[in-house]
Amino acid sequence: MRPLQFGPGTSLWEWDATREQALNAFGYVAGGYLTVFADELLGSAIGSVLDTGEFATTAELKISFLKPVAKGLIRGEAKVLRKGKQVAFVEAIMKNAKNELVATVSSTWTVVAGKS
Repeated sequence: MRPLQFGPGTSLWEWDATREQALNAFGYVAGGYLTVFADELLGSAIGSVLDTGEFATTAELKISFLKPVAKGLIRGEAKVLRKGKQVAFVEAIMKNAKNELVATVSSTWTVVAGKS
């Protein structure tokens, strides 16, 4: 997994998902590995809009797998929809090497103020 681009409230990553350990018994990328990739996308997007001293943790994550993901390049992008003082909402999408949409993700993050 490697980051390609960051902006305020956005992130773009790609992952060359070719390791056998990331594949399920049917030869497709396992959902758990796609979820880890999603968390990287989401976390880097929310991290870009936190104020000094704040941090955020995943409170809820919903991922919809739209089609099986063959091993190979996967690209994902995330964006912050809204960040409040205590809660943030972030979404992401993932596309396969053919640029087909393979997963959508929505998440809620708890925003915590650090010690002063």
